[in-house]
Amino acid sequence: MQLISMTTFVLEIEKTPYCAKSVGDYGESEAFRDYKSMFYKIENYANFLKQPLKLEMFVPCDDEGNVLEKPDTAHSKYDLLISEWEVDVDYSLFNNDCDKYQQAKEKILFEGFSVKNEDKYHVVSFKGFPTWLTWTNKAVEDLLNNEYIELTLTDSAKKQIGI
Repeated sequence: MQLISMTTFVLEIEKTPYCAKSVGDYGESEAFRDYKSMFYKIENYANFLKQPLKLEMFVPCDDEGNVLEKPDTAHSKYDLLISEWEVDVDYSLFNNDCDKYQQAKEKILFEGFSVKNEDKYHVVSFKGFPTWLTWTNKAVEDLLNNEYIELTLTDSAKKQIGI
């Protein structure tokens, strides 16, 4: 599913089969459940659009908001000194970092973004096109004003919205 404006979302929800039928077609209790479900989705989507942008929505980050690099055994951080002449890989540390990276990756809400660190802020880009500077206060909905990007929601985002 692509990220769309709230108005478009409401109009799409309205087209679903349970909105097209009248209360008499269902019986009152079933119709009430369907409308309650519809408004729950609308409320979740509105809350999703209004949340402030965070770096972790685009790229894997730790709990403090620092960008995580994909673990690589070639990195000296994983060197385990066995003797003066022999070094091996600390797979325990490596596997732990891989787990943290995977968990952070599962929190990402939008597909296809990269990040570049600039002195005191980050530049979030979509296919090389700068989309958001982390020092600006923006909400998810503000991303819809950019005609150069197509926002594809991850399963995590869909779960958060309830769709």
